[in-house]
Amino acid sequence: MMTAPQIRTQIEESRAAGNEMGGRLQGLLQQVLDAANFAKFGLFVLPPADASDMQWQSAGNAIMNVMIVNAQLAWFPTLFVRVHEWEPTRIAMALALVGVPFGIISAITAGWSLTWLAKRGRTDGPILVMMLQCAAWAVFGTAKCLVPTPELALIGHVCTSLFATWAITAALTALNQVTPNQLRGQVVAVYTLLTGLVGIAVGSGAVGLLSDYVFNYQTGIAPALALVCLTGGLAGIAMLAYGRNSYRVAVQRAANWGEGN
Repeated sequence: MMTAPQIRTQIEESRAAGNEMGGRLQGLLQQVLDAANFAKFGLFVLPPADASDMQWQSAGNAIMNVMIVNAQLAWFPTLFVRVHEWEPTRIAMALALVGVPFGIISAITAGWSLTWLAKRGRTDGPILVMMLQCAAWAVFGTAKCLVPTPELALIGHVCTSLFATWAITAALTALNQVTPNQLRGQVVAVYTLLTGLVGIAVGSGAVGLLSDYVFNYQTGIAPALALVCLTGGLAGIAMLAYGRNSYRVAVQRAANWGEGN
């Protein structure tokens, strides 16, 4: 049985824990409000219309790519099981041998491509790089899901792995080029939040829904994954093509803004 001092001590500890939790909740709420105010101010009011449009289009394109990438990560091994009847250990070895080295090459060539375009005066370099990865997903990503043999699927996987990080790298470059210094960290934070919440959730979920309700048969994972690759790739290209001129204008305005300050 607890004594009166012990009860008093427990009450005080509970009260202190409650105050701490309340402080954390208040801080979390303030962060949410700050993010909402920033989304209203930073993305719609402060930058010019073309810069704001380009920020959303870059984020939208990155979401399409993250959606496809996560759909591939979640379901491409399953495709080898259901369609090509490979063993899990064999799949893991094959995808690792392809994904690791060519993924590293992708990380290196993404920056090299952006630098190469910038040196040649292409202010829309990040847009071109993102469009190229979208095209790779639309063509090679779709093909590797539908080819009849696992060897051809791995060749297609090599082609998509060569561009695996291009869109993410180029999107961050594009956002930084058209965003004032004081807002870059917040813009990138909102961008990361959107790509994480939307891209990761929608990509793998869409493949699962398609394979359950549209392509409802043993090998239906192949057309389901192919459709996500094709749709995401084409949607990304369309968004970037629409905003390409706005991006050029926004980059030029950002350069003039820097000179004026």
